[in-house]
Amino acid sequence: MRLSRATRFDLNYVWVLLLGLPAVLPLFQSGYLDSHDGLFHLYRLAALDKAFKGGVFYPRLFPDFAFGYGHAVLNYYSPLTYYVAQAFHMLGPGYILSIKLTFAAGFLLGAVAMYLYAKGVLGRYPALIAAVVYTYFAYHLADTHLRGALAEAFAFVFMPLCLWAMHRLFTRGRSLDVILLALSYAGLILTHNLTALIFTPVLLGYLALLWFLSRRGKSVLLALLSSVIAVGLTAFYWLPVLTETRYVGLAANLGSQGYQRHLASLVGFISLSPVFRYLPDLGGGVDNPFYPLGLIYVLLILAAAGVLVWLLKGPTGEAGSQVRTDSRRTRWHVVFFLGVTLASIFMMLSYSLPVWRLAQPILASLQYPWRFMSLTSLGVAMLTGCLFLSLGKVAGDRTDWRTWRRYGLGLGLLLLLMVYALADLPTQPLPLEEEQVTVVRMWEEDFAARQIGATWTAEYVPIWVEADRSVVGLPPADLVPFAPKDLSPDETPHLTLGKQGFVSSEMQVSSAQRFPLRFHTFYFLGWKAYVDGREVEVYPSGDLALLTVDVPAGEHTVEVSFEDTPPRLVGNVVSLLVALGLIGFAIFRWRIKAIVVVAVGGLLVGALVAWHSRPFSFSTTPQQKGVNLEDQVQLVGYSLDQEAYHPGDTIHVTLYWLALQEMSQNYKVFVHLMDEGTSTMWAQHDGDPVEGFTPTTRWLAGELVVDHHALYIPPEAPPGRYKLFTGMYEFETMRNLTILTPEVASPGNRILLQDVEVVPR
Repeated sequence: MRLSRATRFDLNYVWVLLLGLPAVLPLFQSGYLDSHDGLFHLYRLAALDKAFKGGVFYPRLFPDFAFGYGHAVLNYYSPLTYYVAQAFHMLGPGYILSIKLTFAAGFLLGAVAMYLYAKGVLGRYPALIAAVVYTYFAYHLADTHLRGALAEAFAFVFMPLCLWAMHRLFTRGRSLDVILLALSYAGLILTHNLTALIFTPVLLGYLALLWFLSRRGKSVLLALLSSVIAVGLTAFYWLPVLTETRYVGLAANLGSQGYQRHLASLVGFISLSPVFRYLPDLGGGVDNPFYPLGLIYVLLILAAAGVLVWLLKGPTGEAGSQVRTDSRRTRWHVVFFLGVTLASIFMMLSYSLPVWRLAQPILASLQYPWRFMSLTSLGVAMLTGCLFLSLGKVAGDRTDWRTWRRYGLGLGLLLLLMVYALADLPTQPLPLEEEQVTVVRMWEEDFAARQIGATWTAEYVPIWVEADRSVVGLPPADLVPFAPKDLSPDETPHLTLGKQGFVSSEMQVSSAQRFPLRFHTFYFLGWKAYVDGREVEVYPSGDLALLTVDVPAGEHTVEVSFEDTPPRLVGNVVSLLVALGLIGFAIFRWRIKAIVVVAVGGLLVGALVAWHSRPFSFSTTPQQKGVNLEDQVQLVGYSLDQEAYHPGDTIHVTLYWLALQEMSQNYKVFVHLMDEGTSTMWAQHDGDPVEGFTPTTRWLAGELVVDHHALYIPPEAPPGRYKLFTGMYEFETMRNLTILTPEVASPGNRILLQDVEVVPR
């Protein structure tokens, strides 16, 4: 009698998830992960979410990064994990919980993917063993709990998924398998390109193994077709990476020999500790430059080698006959994964230095040889499953005492490996609340570490930036004081701001003479400028390589926007055509089913994005001011985030300053909320512009600086009308800069922005 679909459900999937919970549960403490890189990913998620709300759904540039000068993070960094986290966020969780859920999903999906693959090769019980070993491999846990490496940790999902899809392609050879392999490999590329780099030879080797075992040339062609499809699907990402890396600090990695410091000696590489020690500077510190391999894993590798010898001899008896039913395939899989394991270990040892030097243009981009440990985890997991091969072949209810003994040994081994990996796991959370995930906090942390752009290196800083990353937020060190000039009307341009988007700006410019208009952002490929609708040259200026456009004399409309370069455009078109081709093929092949899946999926995703992005205010048009302060700076305009406020609210004010000349003093900006009679100050924000990280001595003539301020209205503030003032002052004398614009001059040299309405709750 045929079993129903429900009866045939494999309960081991439930066990895989349940056994994975101890690796996941520490993530869900209060606070955030206290890890090497975890905060970087948190800020990138917040930046992606801001882009969504600004109407940009694939932002190659994060304009708020690097103290507001901008970093093209997603032009280089694999983006998929941030979209997974963004999907969680759009469903309701905050940024912190969304990142935690993404880490957790990576663990559990990786375990399921490993079980799915190993089940088809080894059988159910060995696959369960392999899945748990894969989950609790110490480096896998360190990727999340110590390193906070979101993308690399999530890549553990796609390595076994690629092998599973390849195995299906050779055993079934259906069109669905071609698509599954293409999507799996594309997912790996878009999750972590460095893991994809080192895993690709493994996948090609597995392709060769399956061809050797099956001699199915058609399957080889279909597998290669899958690879071509995957490459096409991901062209929007990898094509700009290949062509534009040389324009940012990442290019330095291509010629760097820093990997030599992280190669290990064989003796130091093997750890004799009874539990894995997650030292704080593991993998990067002077005393801990690599990730060690535990002795327990070495023993498992040796045991797997013994299994291979046993298979070569041809086991006898009942269990032996069951293994012999597919002994050739099993034997070669053991050989393959033993080779993957040993080769990956070799690449982390000092003996491999000649190989690294020979392939330096490719391998140097890895930075750290210990990234090969991800391949070791894959190999060790499969080899450990091979130790229990006979249990995967037991049929029916024939479970004698030897079978139960092996089951017990397997469970005992899993418990031992879990204790080994979890005993010293760093689970102390970082105190952090959702409202603290702000741009200002990101800048403060960058400044404290003398870094820039939510990363440990200057990898996304454009090559035209001459200033060292550690001084970008500081006043120039060699500044010589000088007296400001008195400017004539002909030397004072006037700007009328139009729509300001996420990565775009429109304005009317009036000037009696040609002048360089500079924007407070790094010059980078993709920035374009248009004067009266005609594209003009943009170029970097100053030691910070500010985006600059020369505006002719007269009145002109100026637009700047961050757009696709030819490689980005070509990549986008190729990816779109391949995606449409896949959808078209699916509709042709599966007709109604494919149409329903595409339509329902598209509607759900579109509705979720639309709901999250409402009310679709993708740009703002600032209020105009045009106030000249001592011929040094001009307040061009401002904007508020709301029309009315309640007691206890925060007023977010954005000021737009235009530097009229270079300055030798670091002037402070004030924003004050005062009662209608201007006798009482109810809220204020004073400090250096751009949250203190762009002192006015850094401003160049013609630079347009966007300056945000937050004023907290105290709960006891009575409802009514208030006046919002701003201006600049000398810190030493507390003197406000004089307003030279007659129509807005005031006795206190305070610029009245507007009246603000505070209404009762």
